[in-house]
Amino acid sequence: MQDVIEIGKPECCHRFIEQIAGKRPLFICTLGNTETAKIPCISAAGANPEITDLTPAADAEYLYYGCCKSIKGVPVTPTGIPTPALITKVALELGNIPLIIAVGGLR
Repeated sequence: MQDVIEIGKPECCHRFIEQIAGKRPLFICTLGNTETAKIPCISAAGANPEITDLTPAADAEYLYYGCCKSIKGVPVTPTGIPTPALITKVALELGNIPLIIAVGGLR
């Protein structure tokens, strides 16, 4: 496989690349949140601590539907930077990669 940068033990990298060669990828987005994310200046999830519980669902909605249904717009950090889900969505579409959303622990 070209265009693969190997980091770590070369023999493990080569074995892994051989195992996945020719296989189709699958993206599993596991959703979760914690009370720690609500502590100001600790987490970048959500514009403010009150909205952090909605951020995982909004990211999943954006990935699945192409828009958020639980909030207006897309999730942003406290400094206004938009969610990495924007880049993820484009990568999944360009690579024609299927998406599975799993709940790992939500309120």
